[in-house]
Amino acid sequence: EEFSVVIYLLSLFNEGGDIKITIAKSEKAVLNVPTYDLASLRKEPASDRLNHLYSFHGYFLPALQQIPVKILNQIGEVFNSFDLRILKEHFAEIFDYVLYEISSIKGKMGGESIQPSELTKFVCELADLPEYSQVYNPFAGLASFGVMFPKKIAYLAQEINYSTWVIGSLRLLAYNLEGNAQFLNESTLQQDGGFISEDLRSHSKFDLNRLGHDLIVANPPMAMRLSETIEGRFGNIKTAEHFLIEKGIEDLKPNGKLIAILGLSFASRRGTEEALRKFIIDNDLVEMVIALPAGLQAHTKVATFILVINKEKVDKGYVRFVEGRSFVNRVHDQMKLDIDGLLEVIKIGDSDKFIRRMANDTIAFMDYNLDVHRYFMKSIEGYQLGELLTPIRGQRISGVKGKSIQVKDLKVDKFNFKMEHFDIEREDTISEEFEITESCLLVAAVGRKLKPTFFQYSGTTAYHGSNILSFKIDTNKVDIEYLITELYSDLSIEQLDNFQIGTGIPRLRKVDFLSLRIPLPSISEQLAKVKGLKQEYIKSREKELFLEKEILGLKDEAFREFASIKHTFRQYLNALKTNVSGTRKFMAKKENNIISLHSIYSEKLNETFGDHLISLENTIDSMSKLLSTPAENQFVGEAPIEMEMDLSALVLNAQNRFKNPEIFQFEKLFVDWESLASTDGGYISTSINIIADDFYRIFSNIISNAVDHGFKNRTGNYFIRTSLSFDSEVNKLVLEVSNNGRPIPAEFTFKHLTTRGEKTTDSLGSGIGVADVKSLLQKYDATLDIKNDEQDEFPVTYILQFDLAISVF
Repeated sequence: EEFSVVIYLLSLFNEGGDIKITIAKSEKAVLNVPTYDLASLRKEPASDRLNHLYSFHGYFLPALQQIPVKILNQIGEVFNSFDLRILKEHFAEIFDYVLYEISSIKGKMGGESIQPSELTKFVCELADLPEYSQVYNPFAGLASFGVMFPKKIAYLAQEINYSTWVIGSLRLLAYNLEGNAQFLNESTLQQDGGFISEDLRSHSKFDLNRLGHDLIVANPPMAMRLSETIEGRFGNIKTAEHFLIEKGIEDLKPNGKLIAILGLSFASRRGTEEALRKFIIDNDLVEMVIALPAGLQAHTKVATFILVINKEKVDKGYVRFVEGRSFVNRVHDQMKLDIDGLLEVIKIGDSDKFIRRMANDTIAFMDYNLDVHRYFMKSIEGYQLGELLTPIRGQRISGVKGKSIQVKDLKVDKFNFKMEHFDIEREDTISEEFEITESCLLVAAVGRKLKPTFFQYSGTTAYHGSNILSFKIDTNKVDIEYLITELYSDLSIEQLDNFQIGTGIPRLRKVDFLSLRIPLPSISEQLAKVKGLKQEYIKSREKELFLEKEILGLKDEAFREFASIKHTFRQYLNALKTNVSGTRKFMAKKENNIISLHSIYSEKLNETFGDHLISLENTIDSMSKLLSTPAENQFVGEAPIEMEMDLSALVLNAQNRFKNPEIFQFEKLFVDWESLASTDGGYISTSINIIADDFYRIFSNIISNAVDHGFKNRTGNYFIRTSLSFDSEVNKLVLEVSNNGRPIPAEFTFKHLTTRGEKTTDSLGSGIGVADVKSLLQKYDATLDIKNDEQDEFPVTYILQFDLAISVF
């Protein structure tokens, strides 16, 4: 967190500051000197720019005091070796290079306030501002837009985070833009519900009461809920994105533009944001909507889009939707926006492949949904489901005892799709659910899969919640088995992807489901097609069963299971040894003092001595379970559905259980809350279906691999970094575990890593660990990938993807 002090020192040096500390006794030059202050680095007489830099000295002083004087003087010597002409000529470029390097060292946490340069450049090119325009940038972060616009632009910005504002201010100085910029450390959200404070309104450069802005541009926090109540045109404003759009329109000039980078969930969220989208479409304010590739921003996997509002748009009555997700380049395994290609397509404007011109009335028919790929659906021949199905409007019931169908109960097999009353496991007091009093088709209204299920009514009422849709099938037109197989077809899945809304847990509207199209031959042809599909399925299963039989007949798994248990047991012993060693040190430190279970064992971990002992007990308990579990059940079988565990809590418990401070430190778990934001304004549950001890085995194997290979024969401080996010593309929770040890040898492939017994020549491990990780993950339909980049500060990353626990539906 303190690396940014380098930027401060570099800025001082560039302005002629002397990076050197002189003290009386040279023998103390290797020690920290906590008393040196502003005068130690001040040059007199100082220029105005140096004085401006000195004004930030108080912020950097705590970090400066942590640097030994000898090291600080060595930094000054390095600076003095620079070619000053080149430094001054390219200082802005050098400043940004160092800034982005520091951001990458911090990992995902470092990407929260800094924007990819390609994205910033694209937005600035899109704005196409004339000279002397007035730009307002709320939620400014590190003033990325401010340094990218031409110098003859008046730039006004606000950033509430003080640390971010300080670095952004230094950045504007580096670009020599402080004369054209007003960058304030204050909240964008003003008490009167407006954008800008009265003090700022009276500033000579920004006569807002008379003129307003030529451009408002921002990348606001995605799906961030406002902590204060702000009344808007359509009710209370609940998110930063809503605030930006509604209040921004009010502060634009009559011919002004607003360009915002927004999370995809804003395109379809209900409530006041839907009313806001209706307002900007009905008032013909939206000029363009541009879909962006997911993963452009380092700190989140959330899909984003750009909304362009223009009060003086030329193409009245229409909105251009731009499919920009294909315009991406990969550089050193990182996503980079292809700005030249995307700008060229927008400039030409007639590419039907990437641009669709839609009338405002069409958007209104789509319930003002601004999700770009919804407007790129192919024209499909066939019958709409609305011609074959009739929605069942069951009575909403409360307070009775009955069988309740959950999304997790629906079928996922196109040849085993029937459900009867006795198949429903859950019987409870019904609360606000719909009753089923006839045979019907049930489909999931949430999640990526429809799970089409035919409920066979037998006279006993059942119930379902709002996350399930129910329909009566016209069997005179469509065979039930044929309908189910078509709902599993690639054609239906492609249409479904276009209609599902939300980047968290996607939802499906009833009207959208009924608009799906399927081919509809005669009933006899439908029956023949289903028969053919069944025959193909049986043949494929016969081949799989034969292959399994061959494998089981040739392989003796006994030794494999024994070796795996021995390997895991060794890791638990290592963790136990470390914790016992910590206990001994704690007792020695507290000698002659009273120790209770409530005594603080670790301030850093906020852990009491009692918590620590419980951790020891849990490790011993896991070892006991490992020995008592039959070998044949270690890697096979299904996890019980009710075994829901919070993934973030599992990670924190595992970090505590397998900590080894003498060898490495765990960084704080990073949670990508933006990717976990749901369409209802809350957050997706991070629960998964897994047995806790299985997860600890997975985690311990990954840590063991880092210790046995990555941290061997290297000097320096070792760290293990963990991050948790949601990937809406595959609808999975993603856990990444990285270490800053040695990269995996290039010749040692993923196949080698996951093959039992394979290991590098210099590895201390057994070659079993990663193979166990893969096997355990497969038990829960989870996946493993490994990223190995020797150029990265954290070269080895294990990427684990888990299905969401079904109960979140």
